[in-house]
Amino acid sequence: MINRKTPPPITVPDKISFDRAEKQLLENGLELFSIEAGLHDVLGIDFIWKTGTVDCTNQMVAKTAFKMLTEGTSTKKSSEISSIFDFYGAYTQSFSGTNFSGISLYCLSKYVSELLSLVFECIQQPIFPEKELSTYIQNKVQKIRLEEEKVGYLTRKHFYAKTYGENSVFGYTQKTEDVKSITTSEVKAFYEDHIKSSPFFVLVTGKDTKLAIDLFKKYDYKVSENHKETTEIATTNSSIFTEFMDKKGAIQNGIRLGKPTVGAKHPDYHLLTIANTVLGGYFGSRLMANIREDKGYTYGIFSTIRPLTPHESIWFIGTEVGSDVSDAAVAEIKKEIKILSEEPVSLEELTLVKNYLIGSFLSKVDGAFALADRFKELHHLELEYSFYDDYIETIKAVTPEILTPIFAKYFNVDSFSTLVVGSK
Repeated sequence: MINRKTPPPITVPDKISFDRAEKQLLENGLELFSIEAGLHDVLGIDFIWKTGTVDCTNQMVAKTAFKMLTEGTSTKKSSEISSIFDFYGAYTQSFSGTNFSGISLYCLSKYVSELLSLVFECIQQPIFPEKELSTYIQNKVQKIRLEEEKVGYLTRKHFYAKTYGENSVFGYTQKTEDVKSITTSEVKAFYEDHIKSSPFFVLVTGKDTKLAIDLFKKYDYKVSENHKETTEIATTNSSIFTEFMDKKGAIQNGIRLGKPTVGAKHPDYHLLTIANTVLGGYFGSRLMANIREDKGYTYGIFSTIRPLTPHESIWFIGTEVGSDVSDAAVAEIKKEIKILSEEPVSLEELTLVKNYLIGSFLSKVDGAFALADRFKELHHLELEYSFYDDYIETIKAVTPEILTPIFAKYFNVDSFSTLVVGSK
């Protein structure tokens, strides 16, 4: 009989193996990556362009263009396209970042032929109908207005804007006036310049990927010699600030502290990720233990590192607290950072963090679509799979003595900005 009072031993795998993408350059010139994985008869297919908000004066145009690809073609209405996807139990998602945008199809493997032909048509023959565009704009404006009533959203929005400049690539956040001003001609122009005849690559993930690959071999892939290259992201300028923004009627205050930091290609990046986890990257972190468990100021607090380019990321702490304890919460956050910069974490705490990070990574490579996400992350940041191998090895090798200087170097309280949105 199993003794359920004794938990199973915690073991750390010597090596983490997972399926990796294989690259093919098809005869038609299309660059295709595939990951054959998963037990279920499903496929995920990503069409990805190197373009996005960086190529727009009104940055909402890129997001709108990719969103509208499936809203009508020269032969099918939006309702017809939706009905076909529904009939086959499939769906699509669009995404648009700074310079990494596209559309994804998720479907049963056996229906990939019928559905890919429809997606091909959406990419090659979209008409961007006025009615659907108007509906999209109306819904988007309403969503932004609802979000702008939340201090968490406002804190995030203004933190990026004040760090990088509100009209910069990284400082921009969606505005109702920008959405309202979108015209069909702008969307069509972006499509013609950056989607229709521009190079893209494809990622096919799931079971029976060969079914999709064979279809792509027959795809009429064309790249115009006159297509516009994506705009290079300029070196960003950032500023340090401490600011309070009043939000009338707010019951809670949104707090954000942080700064730009090194990118994923920097030799300290993995150590920085571990240090961030100790500080606020999981439920047992220092910030959670102090701000939530001990002081009871909040239901949750976190710190995270978000890569922006291969060489730059932004690190920040975020939480929402009662307006009466806002100043105290900021002081306690800075106190925890100072302690970590001066006193090594215990071996017991670091072991817990290391086990958490390895377990978390295992979940991030569990399943076909999770593997697809890992590949897209690498491709966007111009990294190889060795990045993940190095990450695991760094976790295993890190000691408290190695980590303390990382806190002192990258989490100096005098080097980051503080923004509070709410009421006094």
